[in-house]
Amino acid sequence: MFEKYYLVEVMCGHVGAYAYIPVLFPIIAENGREAAKKARNIPRVKHHNKYAILSVKKCSYDEYLAQKEANEEDAYLNWRETGSTEDYYCSVMDRVKYMDGNPYISRRKKERSKRPDPEYRGCTTFRLNLCEC
Repeated sequence: MFEKYYLVEVMCGHVGAYAYIPVLFPIIAENGREAAKKARNIPRVKHHNKYAILSVKKCSYDEYLAQKEANEEDAYLNWRETGSTEDYYCSVMDRVKYMDGNPYISRRKKERSKRPDPEYRGCTTFRLNLCEC
């Protein structure tokens, strides 16, 4: 079949509760729906969030190769806990986004949670201020 190249932007996890990092993945597929399905099964993607696929865009072969190289050099996608955690958080902190109006938190749960710190986002590593950028 005729192969097409897509850039799929997805929500990647492991950066705290209700937080994500948007990442572009180059995918080869026959159509956009198949590309989105393949991207959802990539490691680090928030698999169980129905809004995990942010966008699907058709691209040329050159754009596909350029994004593939960019992902090979990306600190977030290549971190394996062998280096310094502080360096990792310094490189990733500016890319973290938080989900607004999260549909998974019920009203009752919001009323019960009395958190003293308004900046609390559910991740202890971000509250430790490891990053001195």
